[in-house]
Amino acid sequence: HNDYMCPATNQCTIDKNRRKSCQACRLRKCYEVGMMKGGFVDLTLHDQVHLLECAWLEILMIGLVWRSMEHPGKLLFAPNLLLDRNQGKCVEGMVEIFDMLLATSSR
Repeated sequence: HNDYMCPATNQCTIDKNRRKSCQACRLRKCYEVGMMKGGFVDLTLHDQVHLLECAWLEILMIGLVWRSMEHPGKLLFAPNLLLDRNQGKCVEGMVEIFDMLLATSSR
């Protein structure tokens, strides 16, 4: 973003403790160490499709974890489908995945 402006001299110290103090200098430092300015929308359509094809499961799981954060010990698959671990056992091999997703949603 070019909207960020440093309130000081554009030379703020950006480290673990002070990284949130100046967005402009933090972004500048990211660019200095090699971060690309472009993003997903700058990729070719072929590359966008390929990236989504390779990451669709992770994207769906992140959405599931995000929806479930307000429901401790349960996963919210859909507005009317909230399951706890015992209910998840009905699907073969689901318990292991269920446990990992529950652990992630409770962090």
